[in-house]
Amino acid sequence: PVPEEPELNLAPLYELWRAARHFHDIQKLLDQLVEGVAAAGRIARVGVFARLHTENAYRLWAGLRCLDNTRALTFEAHDPFVRWLERHAHLVCRAYLTHVDDFRDRRLLQHVLDEAGAEIIVPLLGKRGLLGWIFVGHRATGIPFASRDLTDLTVIGEQVATLLENALLVEELAVQKTLAENLLEAIPVGIVAVSEDGVVRWFNSAAEQILGMTSAEAVNRPVERTGSRIADLILRTIQDGAAPAPSSWTDPASHRTIRADVHCIGGDGACLGAMLLLSDISRERLLREKQEELERHAFWNDLAAAMSHEVRNPLV
Repeated sequence: PVPEEPELNLAPLYELWRAARHFHDIQKLLDQLVEGVAAAGRIARVGVFARLHTENAYRLWAGLRCLDNTRALTFEAHDPFVRWLERHAHLVCRAYLTHVDDFRDRRLLQHVLDEAGAEIIVPLLGKRGLLGWIFVGHRATGIPFASRDLTDLTVIGEQVATLLENALLVEELAVQKTLAENLLEAIPVGIVAVSEDGVVRWFNSAAEQILGMTSAEAVNRPVERTGSRIADLILRTIQDGAAPAPSSWTDPASHRTIRADVHCIGGDGACLGAMLLLSDISRERLLREKQEELERHAFWNDLAAAMSHEVRNPLV
């Protein structure tokens, strides 16, 4: 134990800022983090084990001068070492293994350190639990680690965990955004999404076909560009906070019959915009008119047959 708590050294954290530019590529992020940790502590060997995406095991994702057998190591979620890190949630240092009371735990930690050629293991803890860990080898200068260095590595581990967790969230949001965009484009219903300030934010391909205008002409433009009827429906919905009844009209230029359904975007009583669903019901209208015509023909045929029957009987 040290006589007094050392002051926090923030200088090594400045080496990690470059990694924040790679939130959209986790592999580049981890490579940059490894280089930053090595430069910050003047460490000869650094590696990051993590469990990313839908993988079930922790494996080496980025490393600097790692041993050959380290790249083949994998740790399942129920591995004793993983469970030890989850349970204790603190840094592991070879020089302080004698402070571990349980002999089996001490042998386990020493075995993992030997396999990775590491002197220190720093767990990466996030809101979702154990994201992985960083292992570091000897210093490039050969000077042993002091308690001040362990404090710095702990702070660096917290920063790396934050960056990694944010990168995973960004990746998850990007996947959800791509799926949502593909779904909205595949839907045969025209979708026009407008923000609360009356600006078009989404205009899918079905809306282009129905309204006869491209998304470049509508997106990030005032909703009035899409037509007075549509603008009136959307703006009234945003202003009133309630969607009006569905309406339909016939476009004089294309002679299409269009049905419009408006919905508020938002929750808890707050209207953050409006979404208009457009459907081309011209074919349905034609089918309905043909059905009505067939019904009229059938009526006149039945009436003619009944009249001929009524006239034929007196003649007979």
